[in-house]
This record gives sequence, C-alpha cells and structure tokens, in this order.
Amino acid sequence: MSQTKVHIANSAGPAIVGILQRARPQEPTAGRPLVLIVHGVLAHKDQLYHKRLANELATERGMDSFRYDMRGQGGETEGFWEQGNFDDDADDLESVIAYLSSTYGYHVHTLIGHSRGSIVTGLFLSTRAHRPIRFWINVSGRYDHANYLQSYTHVAAFAKDGHFDWNVMVAGKMITRRLTPKSVTDFAEWDNSYLIKSFPQEMDCLTMHGEADTVVPVEAGWSHHKILSQRTGSHTLKIVPGAGHNWVRPFDEPVNGIMEWLGKVDPMPAGGRVSKL
Repeated sequence: MSQTKVHIANSAGPAIVGILQRARPQEPTAGRPLVLIVHGVLAHKDQLYHKRLANELATERGMDSFRYDMRGQGGETEGFWEQGNFDDDADDLESVIAYLSSTYGYHVHTLIGHSRGSIVTGLFLSTRAHRPIRFWINVSGRYDHANYLQSYTHVAAFAKDGHFDWNVMVAGKMITRRLTPKSVTDFAEWDNSYLIKSFPQEMDCLTMHGEADTVVPVEAGWSHHKILSQRTGSHTLKIVPGAGHNWVRPFDEPVNGIMEWLGKVDPMPAGGRVSKL
C-alpha cells in the first residue's frame, strides 16, 4: 500500500492538494475503481475518521481512494471560502474527478461526504455531468438549512461589527474565517431540492448519522431517507446511538458501518485484502 500527495491544476480555482492511497501500487491504475472522500467544513483531508477509512478500504477491500483539502478551509488547498459557496466546491470536485480519470484512468466507484462534503457531493451528483457512479455515502449531512438560523449564535457580533471572525483549529494550526450576514443567509437559504429533482435514480446510497449530533440534528438523516427512498436505487439509513457530529475516536463508527454496507451492496472485489503499511 502507498500514499502519494497529488497537486491538481484546477481551471475552476486554486490548485487542489490531496492524497492518493493505493492498495496495490505495483499494479496499473487504468480501469480501477476509486473512492473519493470529501471532508466537512473548516477541516482537512485527514480529519476525524478519513485516514482510517482510507486504510480500511485499501486493506479490507483492496480499493484505492483519494481524499483532498477543499479550497480555503485551512488545509493545503488555498483559495477563498465562504459559507454558502457550495457551487465552487462542486466545481472543484468536478476538476478532481476529471484529473484522476484522465491522468490515472480511474473510474469513480463511491463518493463519501462528511457534513459539508455531503452537500458538495450531493450537489455534484445532481447537477454536474458525470460518468455513472455506483454509490453515495452521506455522513452527518445537513438537509434543512433553514433550521440553521434557529441555533445561530453570532447575531450580536453582526450587529456590533458587521461580521464574525470564526477561529478554528485545522490541521494543527489556528485559522480565522470571516462570516458576514450575507454568507450566513446564503447558507441558510441554500436550496437542495436537486436531491428530489435530479439526484441519480439508480444509485445505491447510505446515510449515517449520530443520534446525539447537536450540529446537524438526526432529523436530517430521516429527511435524506425519505427523499432518497423514492427512487429506484436503494437507500439505507443507519442511526448510531450516542454518536455526535464528529463521531468518537478511534472512529469504529462510522468506519465499521460504511465497510459493512459496502460489503453487502458490493461484494469483495477480486484480490480482497492486502498487507497493511
């Protein structure tokens, strides 16, 4: 197994930095399936369970994966970030997939998104042209954005300063991102009805949500289930008791739930397990 840092030139914005994890680096990549893992807000490619999940995919299923830093969120990908700029993130995802396909010959097998990454991957699948992708995994994803304002705590800062400076520790360093009333409104008014109107009909999907999630309440998982169960493709909802928005180290969940679900909907690919790093 190997890990390689990749820099992707991006016509839609800044160069994108990610990690390509290969289960069998001695074998050609052309035609191989690939899993893409997309992180949450103000986070990075190795946040939370992402690295463990990539390792499990490689060792238990012999699958390659790519995880990358979204623009302007504190990782290695630079650029400008605003709370409601989901279209920019979806454009970047499109660039990532095009590069991995043209350079390595991969075809995307599964998209996995955590929180904001769930919104971005769902938007991409619903509104961007792409080759068929078999599976979508939505972890801690938000559905009803309007409820966001009910718990918003920075109104006083907006009244006083016209903005709020959000200080967050990302990848071991403190970063500051400025929120404005417009950016918050854009986020709260985000229309994700594309999940109803144009999400792929045949794709099999998994939603995993922590029952104790206080950032995106568990009702969002049920909303996804209701909508995505109307299609031809299957939708599985797994609510995990006691789990919060960012889950709990050592991240047995959501990793075990994802691996178990993939094992059911997509039996072990040829080659199976490989040696660990």
